[in-house]
Amino acid sequence: YMGHQVSFPLSTAVWTDAVISALNQSVAVEEMSPTLTSLEHRVIRWMCDAVSFPVGSGGTLTSGGTEATFTALLAARAAALPDSWMNGITEPRPVVLCGEHTHYAVTRAVAELGLGMRSVIVIPSTNYRMDVGALEREIGRLRERQIPIMAVVATAGHTATGSIDDLDAIGALCDGEAIWLHIDGAHGATAVLSERHRHRVRGIERARSIAWDPHKMMLL
Repeated sequence: YMGHQVSFPLSTAVWTDAVISALNQSVAVEEMSPTLTSLEHRVIRWMCDAVSFPVGSGGTLTSGGTEATFTALLAARAAALPDSWMNGITEPRPVVLCGEHTHYAVTRAVAELGLGMRSVIVIPSTNYRMDVGALEREIGRLRERQIPIMAVVATAGHTATGSIDDLDAIGALCDGEAIWLHIDGAHGATAVLSERHRHRVRGIERARSIAWDPHKMMLL
């Protein structure tokens, strides 16, 4: 897993794969997946509870972190531009702020959502973590220019370095500015399950959305 980011799975996961293939259920429609839809809801509820999300929160299982991030930013766009689904993107076009080591799935998602890659503003890092002071200053500049902010993307477990942004400080800043915080926790969100390492993702519960990959550290 450390070398190639895709773990060899637990033996239980291997045998369960055979059960899933035998059931052959499509989770796109509940009527077609009476078993797996129920299991998906239970797993998502467990994951929401693990990160201390409130009752009423939810989610979906996706093909991986890229699709999860796209889905999360689609939700952020719906919150920032509720008419965009019917009428498209209007001016002034909102921006998305992220760190310089953020996974390329973020810039691709912003482009795919019709905002254009130039709507991504990259915040510099200090010791491979997003510089919270620089983020705060950039938010201030955007407010002065009356440019709307669709979301801030923080990372729990950067792909190249494993570093984790200061989620608590970034979350507090986003709370104060009423900005949607998405956390790319594809690698690192699993730390919430560890008593020894949970402190590394302190503040993860402040996020409005999280991408979390069980097929990495959870060996599934």
